[in-house]
Amino acid sequence: DIALRTLADRALAQVVQQDHQSNALEIFEIRETDVRPGNRRKHPGNALYKDLIRKFAPEVDKTETNALVTRVYESITDQDPPGRFINPAGDAVLSQDQAQKKIGKCLKAASLSAVGKQKIASTLKAGAGQSLPQNVTGGASDQMRGPKNDIALRTLADRALAQVVQQDHQSNALEIFEIRETDVRPGNRRKHPGNALYKDLIRKFAPEVDKTETNALVTRVYESITDQDPPGRFINPAGDAVLSQDQAQKKIGKCLKAASLSAVGKQKIASTLKAGAGQSLPQNVTGGASDQMRGPKNDIALRTL
Repeated sequence: DIALRTLADRALAQVVQQDHQSNALEIFEIRETDVRPGNRRKHPGNALYKDLIRKFAPEVDKTETNALVTRVYESITDQDPPGRFINPAGDAVLSQDQAQKKIGKCLKAASLSAVGKQKIASTLKAGAGQSLPQNVTGGASDQMRGPKNDIALRTLADRALAQVVQQDHQSNALEIFEIRETDVRPGNRRKHPGNALYKDLIRKFAPEVDKTETNALVTRVYESITDQDPPGRFINPAGDAVLSQDQAQKKIGKCLKAASLSAVGKQKIASTLKAGAGQSLPQNVTGGASDQMRGPKNDIALRTL
């Protein structure tokens, strides 16, 4: 029994690890329409996002912010293929709620920058030579006069917007890092309560994979995690963003199927040992052991496995 439990534990740990790796590889297929982290001016999705922020920022004080956020979000996601907002680590997609919070922050900050630009322009027109507002000057001189003003103002606006985007990514990453006890974290974290519950659920429902529709089992596991207080979340491989419901359910489905195969292998080993016939052990659980296991050495071989 100890040997069989150890085999199952190892198999399940490998499944979880492989699933995280494959999930990370899936997310890394960046689309041209995606909004990527950092100041990637040449990436089409980022260029469009920056233009949208500039376009709607002056309307922040005139129109309800939520309406503007929705227009920006839908302009990105309605492309072909649909654009997505990538997390700061670049290995997972932000949820709609996270993406809209990001857009809202950028719009408000860009709006303040636009107000600052107007103040600069009016100051220059008046020829009063007043000091530039500190929030938009960056490293520029406090006094700006003459024909170079337009170039300087455009440069200031670009710097301000780039800083806003970068700061937003950093703050978003810090928000996500507040891991809950109920979360399912990446890696083999046996002592974390959320991971322990997830592992128990996979073990509980794996034997039912061939008897019950997989989607129904996936839903039961997912809801058992998310219905906790506070709600449990599935954290991405980098540990800095939350997987969407679709991503989390794909992960659960893979784990259930792999754990089901492991359970079948355990049953075959047990029946072989009971029969004492010395039949070949299933290849998916033998590892590097000999194909033939007979007599009193079976127990030792299983413990080694």
